Amino acid sequence: WSAVTECCANIREELLDTEQLFSPGSEVQDVNEHVESESAANAELKTVSMFHSDRVENFTVSVKQAGQEEMLCEETCGKTVRKRRRLSQKLGPVSGNKMSICVICGKSYTAQSNLSVHMRTHTGEKPYSCETCGKRFSQQAHLHLHKRTHTGEKPYSCETCGKRFSVRIALTRHMRTHTGEKPYSCETCGKRFSVRTALTRHIRTHTGEKPYSCETCGKRFSVCTALTRHMRTHTGEKPYSCETCGKRFSVRTALTRHIRTHTGEKPYSCETCGERFSQQGHLHLHKRTHTGEKPHCCITCSRSFSRQDISGSCTHVFSAYRYGTWTF
Repeated sequence: WSAVTECCANIREELLDTEQLFSPGSEVQDVNEHVESESAANAELKTVSMFHSDRVENFTVSVKQAGQEEMLCEETCGKTVRKRRRLSQKLGPVSGNKMSICVICGKSYTAQSNLSVHMRTHTGEKPYSCETCGKRFSQQAHLHLHKRTHTGEKPYSCETCGKRFSVRIALTRHMRTHTGEKPYSCETCGKRFSVRTALTRHIRTHTGEKPYSCETCGKRFSVCTALTRHMRTHTGEKPYSCETCGKRFSVRTALTRHIRTHTGEKPYSCETCGERFSQQGHLHLHKRTHTGEKPHCCITCSRSFSRQDISGSCTHVFSAYRYGTWTF
């Protein structure tokens, strides 16, 4: 019975991961696009067999993937099983349900259709294509969600503020901004997060893991979106443009800040004096006029300053000299 419970938990997690994959702007989607960009056609292929309790099914994968035969049979005895047929036979039916096992990563599924979809993550197969832009997908449900980027359909709405979303998981995450719920916690420091991807990124601050590397200069990053932005420093790409003046930017946040120069919007306000700012960084610097904080030190005279650009250029030295206040 414990094996059935664990299997059901795995399937629920798989379904959640699939839904998270297509949430707009999520890192999971970025990672997926990064992985999908590597063409399976460039790899040397090999046929491997997937053993079910009642039949054998063949799949074409890369030689590197095919070499991953050693699997851990956690559901039964915890011992390493080196033969795929033996692993399938050991798991066998669980409470009358036939288990289908992925021969590449060892993931198990109760439904053959779920396993077939999963195998596409290894083979790179994308049988479903968008009629509008031609982008291809491994699952029909993913194509259905993608089409909403063209139609603008947003069937899910927040009952609190009315904001609408194209996918349900995006609405679920948004609701946590109202409830304050943070269901994901770091086992190292206890910090909590409202979305799983934020926790994943945070954990890398403890481990120092930087799995994404630039093919041009070798610089490594902890999140895929940071690598994407960095690559634009090499390509010169600026995909975000201002509709008012046409100026282009390499990152969306820079465009957002620029637009405020046209609209005059100042969303950040000082809690002490009420002065408003268009950028959060400007507010942060302003607060030091109230707190007296001077975290930056001049390397020449050790005098402290509230701003790094002042301490770095030694502006105070020239000002003192100009107005005759220089002392030795």
